[in-house]
Amino acid sequence: MFDDSDRLGTNYVPSEEEIKDLRGLLVDPVEQLAKILKFRPKLTKWTCSLTSSRYGEIPFKPPSMHTGHSFLQCGAFPTMSSGEIFAACLPTEHNALIDLAEAPLLLGRICRRWRAVSYSTPMLWSSIHIAPLRPPWANERSVDFFPQLKPVIQQWFERAVTCPLTVSLVEASSYASDPDTHPISILRNFSHQFRHLSLAGDPRLLLPPLRLGPESLPVLKSIAIYNDTNRRYPFGIEHPEALNLLQIPTLTDISLRVMVDPLSLPLNWSQLTHLDIRCFPPTRDSGLDGVGALELL
Repeated sequence: MFDDSDRLGTNYVPSEEEIKDLRGLLVDPVEQLAKILKFRPKLTKWTCSLTSSRYGEIPFKPPSMHTGHSFLQCGAFPTMSSGEIFAACLPTEHNALIDLAEAPLLLGRICRRWRAVSYSTPMLWSSIHIAPLRPPWANERSVDFFPQLKPVIQQWFERAVTCPLTVSLVEASSYASDPDTHPISILRNFSHQFRHLSLAGDPRLLLPPLRLGPESLPVLKSIAIYNDTNRRYPFGIEHPEALNLLQIPTLTDISLRVMVDPLSLPLNWSQLTHLDIRCFPPTRDSGLDGVGALELL
């Protein structure tokens, strides 16, 4: 067997016997290369299909895994290509869910190779939706599942590395929790990466991020605040510091569904490019009539 690796890169001329050994070593790699080249057009077609599906052009038909090519099943394709394909698997109508049956978490359950690629691709973890951890009818004695999900959410944000984050959080319960056992405690730690933030629930639960200022949210572009669960709570009156977030100079997109007088909001009106206000007047004398709406515009 030809095994003189120290002769590689030199002008050494192998003997007939060594040439025979070299050709024998190349049999398997050449066959594997032929399989890859044969499969390449299909992979390109699936990549285009995934991309088109991501942007809503055509529905994606998943390829059959029974192809006879073990390199597909174990994910043996270039890391750059796999990262792009994985990104095309993310949802387009909403933020990524904390669901083992959907991307990106699903991609880490196929095999060790796919797990390594998905965990090291920050853009896969750049969005997250944190759903209610307790039902709306829950009481203070109900089981809180957040302690179990906390490490999952923490790792999610860490895998995003320095990517700007799109985060949505819905809190259906009207019962306040200890900040250390609530999703809010994690949001504060990664707020410097938030570009798009959507918060729904009782403003009293959402106070920690609402109090943040420009130094904590340097890249925030859009904010959505919804309070359909407790319309009787006047937004920003009992806790005026809850309006801090609305004064961030980088904000250009604001959506509000809270109890507040729109004209009292401390917004940087001149920099806004999108404004959606559906407010419930806190008193009979507040709110907007036609003149007030014109003044706001």
